[in-house]
Formats: sequence, C-alpha cells, structure tokens
Amino acid sequence: KTTGSATWRRAILVENAHFMTIEAQNAFLKLLEEPPQDTLIVLTAINSQALLPTISSRAQKIVIKPVPTASVTKHFQDHPQTEVTKAFHMSGGQIGLMTVLLDPEQNQELLRYIEMAKQFLQMPSFERLAWADQFIKQKDNLEQLLWALLAVSKAALYQAGQKDNAKMVKR
Repeated sequence: KTTGSATWRRAILVENAHFMTIEAQNAFLKLLEEPPQDTLIVLTAINSQALLPTISSRAQKIVIKPVPTASVTKHFQDHPQTEVTKAFHMSGGQIGLMTVLLDPEQNQELLRYIEMAKQFLQMPSFERLAWADQFIKQKDNLEQLLWALLAVSKAALYQAGQKDNAKMVKR
C-alpha cells in the first residue's frame, strides 16, 4: 500500500519499451489491462509500432518532438556553431542530451563512449571485427557503446550529406 490521498501515488517508468521481447510485452499487458487505481504507468518507445498493437491500444500516445534548430542555436549561442550542430545531430535534438554533449564536465562516461565509437568507426574492417568481439564480452557496457555508435554514425552521415560527400555517405 502507498500512503497519501493524491490521485497518483505511484509511478512506473519503463524506458525503451520497444526493446522488450514479445513475451515480456505480453506479460506486461496484464498490468496494463488491470492497472492499480493510484498508479501512473509511462512507457517510452522510439515509435509505437515497435510495441504490440494490444499495448499501443491501451496507452495514450504523447509524441515528443525535437527542439527546432533555431531555438537550439539561440540557446547554445555561447558554444561554437559547429559543435552545436554536431551535438544536435548526435542527440537527435534532445535538449538534455545536447547539454551533456556540449558540457564535458557533465558526463565523462557518455563522452568516453562517443570517443570509443569514433575510434571504432575509423578502424579498418578487420580491426573493427576483432575489437567488437572483445567488447561484446563486456555486456554491461554494450548498450552505451551501441547508442554511441548510432549517434556518431547519424551525425557523420548528416555531415557527409551536407557536404555532398558521396564517398563518406557510402562509407
């Protein structure tokens, strides 16, 4: 039992619900079908189609859009424009993540993974395979590295496209 008389006395946050297996989503469905009255359940997902239709139909969808580029540029006017642009594309426009990327004092671990991802992407194919084989054994850090690889790849692809560099876009 929870104490108090507020409408919502407990919250459950399931981040990255799109990573749940079908079995996990089916098990979670029971909670969504009969949720406790005083509990707020929040699921985050890249898109609702990554979830079972039965889960999507029982949830209210709230789309969170990235902050417009002009607002970001104005907010981070004390930083070099090239760095702001890189951080914008790495973060997918998520302002909190941009703040971390532009302020190295905030999250050294995140920046370490981004540097690892950059180094990984610059390696020759064979070295990349050998390095990946070693890193996969460290399952605790794998999610962070995969996120960093995705973020760095997106930013690099965008920059190559902006410069009309077909060779880099292909790479």
